[in-house]
Amino acid sequence: MPPATAFPVTTAPPPRGNARGPLRRPKRAAAIANQHTLRLEDQVHALTRDTAKLEGQIETLRMMAPPAAAAMPHAGISIAREYWTLFQHGYAVDDPPLAASQAALCHRVLATDVRVMSGRGPAKLLEQWMRWASFFHVVRKDLHAIDVVAASAVVRSVGTLVLSVSHDTIEHVFPHLKVDAPLVTRLVGRDFVATSHVDLYMDSDGRRVDRFDWHVDLMSALATLLGSFGDAAEVLGRGSRLELSTCEITSPCRLEAAPPPPPCRATETSPKSSALHML
Repeated sequence: MPPATAFPVTTAPPPRGNARGPLRRPKRAAAIANQHTLRLEDQVHALTRDTAKLEGQIETLRMMAPPAAAAMPHAGISIAREYWTLFQHGYAVDDPPLAASQAALCHRVLATDVRVMSGRGPAKLLEQWMRWASFFHVVRKDLHAIDVVAASAVVRSVGTLVLSVSHDTIEHVFPHLKVDAPLVTRLVGRDFVATSHVDLYMDSDGRRVDRFDWHVDLMSALATLLGSFGDAAEVLGRGSRLELSTCEITSPCRLEAAPPPPPCRATETSPKSSALHML
C-alpha cells in the first residue's frame, strides 16, 4: 500500500481589531451604570433638601396665618328648613298662636321690600298664604332637598305638596268650571300631589330674603289626577284665577288681614290647625 498522504496542520489567524474588547465591555458598562447611580443619588439628595426647605416654609406660613373660622351653615338653608317645618301642614288660619309664629317668621327673614309674586313686602306673602289657606284644603307639604345655587346667592328647596280641591276652590279659583259639572265632580274632594320648589334670593349679607319665588307643577299634578293633560289645561286655562308662573291667586274675594308679628320672643309651634295653607 502506498503511504498515507500527510496534510499540513494550520491554525486560524487571530481576529483583527482589539482582541480584548469582549473582556472590557462588562467593565465599561459597570462604570457607566455606577456613574448614573451616583448622579441619581445626587439628584435625590438635592430633592430631599428642597423638600425640607419647602416643608419649613409651609410650617412658617401656617404659624403666621390666623386660625381658619369654623364653617358656618348658609343662612338661607336654615331659613328654608324652618319655613318648610313651620308650614308643613299649611298656614293656620284658625290657630292664632301658630299663625302668629308663622307671621313672625315671615317678618323676620324677609326684607321689608322683598319681591313676592306681583308685589313687595312680607304682607304680600302673608296675603297669598291666606288665600291658599281659604281656597284649598292642604293635606301636607314635605321637604325633599335644599341646595345653594348661583354663587351662594340663591337657596332652592324642593318638595311635594298634597292638596285637595274643595267647592271653595271652584268658586274662587276656578269659577269657569262651574258650567262643567262632570269635571267639577271629578275634582272636588280628591287629593293630588304636586312637585314644588321655593327659591330664596338672599341679600348681599346673606341674612335676609330679597326675593321669594315659588313654583308648583300643577299641570302635571292635575293631569295625573284627571288622566288627561287636556282636562288639566281646561282647569288651569282661561278663566282661572291662579297665575301659573307665580302661583298667585287673584280672586277678588277679600280676606281678613294676616296677624302682625308678635313681640320678639321664642316662637313655639302649635298642633296643626283645621284651616291650612300650603305655600
